Amino acid sequence: MLIADAGQIERALINLLLNALDAVGAGGRVWVRRGERRRDEGMLEIIVEDNGPGIDPECLHKIFNPFFTTKDGGTGLGLAIVHGIAESHGGCVRAGGRPGGGASFVLALRSNADAKSMTRRSGSRGPPDRSGGPLRFEHSIQDVNL
Repeated sequence: MLIADAGQIERALINLLLNALDAVGAGGRVWVRRGERRRDEGMLEIIVEDNGPGIDPECLHKIFNPFFTTKDGGTGLGLAIVHGIAESHGGCVRAGGRPGGGASFVLALRSNADAKSMTRRSGSRGPPDRSGGPLRFEHSIQDVNL
């Protein structure tokens, strides 16, 4: 079971999905799937993949830095926000290429976490919690083709 701030997880997933949709353009594909549950590490993974052009290896080490962007008119905040949300939930986000081309982002979140640590505190970073409480994932996430 994953206990998390629903508003923040929603924001992280929306940011990852918007980036993927922007990368693939018309006719592209985006997949959302559950990764392996790493019980030994207490982590649950959500994977967002696309068949777009992928991530330039020269940029890979910078993509989570605030204000770094490769998009015309981009702010460079989307992936930085995802990174901050993942860390605030005791997890991480990883990026890389996927076999056959495209990009893969793995949002790894700590499962069975203390619910109190998942609620917004005054002065914390990230979007406000619109959910009114923690989010509980007790079901599996299915593969989705857009």
